[in-house]
Amino acid sequence: MTATLQTGFHVKAFEDFLTTRNEPDWMTAKRRTAFQVFKESSMLDLDPEEYKRIDLRVFQENKYSIQKSESGHSQNYETLLAGRADFGGYITHTDGHCQQTHLSDELKAQGVLFGDLASMLRDHGDLLKPHLLTNAVDPSTDRFSAWHTAFLTGGTVLYVPRNTEVKQ
Repeated sequence: MTATLQTGFHVKAFEDFLTTRNEPDWMTAKRRTAFQVFKESSMLDLDPEEYKRIDLRVFQENKYSIQKSESGHSQNYETLLAGRADFGGYITHTDGHCQQTHLSDELKAQGVLFGDLASMLRDHGDLLKPHLLTNAVDPSTDRFSAWHTAFLTGGTVLYVPRNTEVKQ
């Protein structure tokens, strides 16, 4: 089960959303900057050249809302490959929230980090800061990239230290 925060993507909803995050200050600042870009770019018409192959008239952002996990919520799902092979790690997410994660002791000993984005930001934010939301998703690109950066909740991070030969 999930509880809904404020409906819509306005300032109050954004501020309420930030109170649910346990992230480094730099990530909160990145979100705030992205939210400002989202607000400003939402007032502009979409570039018809950029979106000429996508019919965005059917996209209605007011039909979406921000979700947060209720305390004690943990529903684990079995994956199709569970028990069929030996994996160095696995992770499962439900509605943008991590339910379970595992990384073998052997990989941990080699300095490999693996987990959900929220935990990795909290525990290893210094490693993520130079890379997160800088190339693949640049929040200054357009309103959708800014929206993603401001409100993202889930994700999986795999960090393999340089010059590490992962043996599993």
